[in-house]
Amino acid sequence: MSQYKLIIFDFDGTLAITHNAIISCITKTFEKFLLVPPNPALIRGTIGINLAKTFQILHPAIEATEIPLWVETYRYYYRTEGEKQLALFSGTTEILHLAKEVEL
Repeated sequence: MSQYKLIIFDFDGTLAITHNAIISCITKTFEKFLLVPPNPALIRGTIGINLAKTFQILHPAIEATEIPLWVETYRYYYRTEGEKQLALFSGTTEILHLAKEVEL
């Protein structure tokens, strides 16, 4: 029996390749608010930062009161379109199957 009782995996960027989905959804969010989206390379540089801060970095003129609506809009696009763009890293399925078989 293992000394561990729980295995936790991070999903975003660990189990799944999510960069394209994130870039796409941030781009769509900017377009929704009738703004030219940032360059994908600039967006990529913010991945891993929380959404509120990400929008502050990518759109410095954004009003603090607008940020919750931007975050909500991004999350809508991620749920409805972004999730369809996800791909698992090679070997992820096998690792999860092995982890499931481990007696905790």
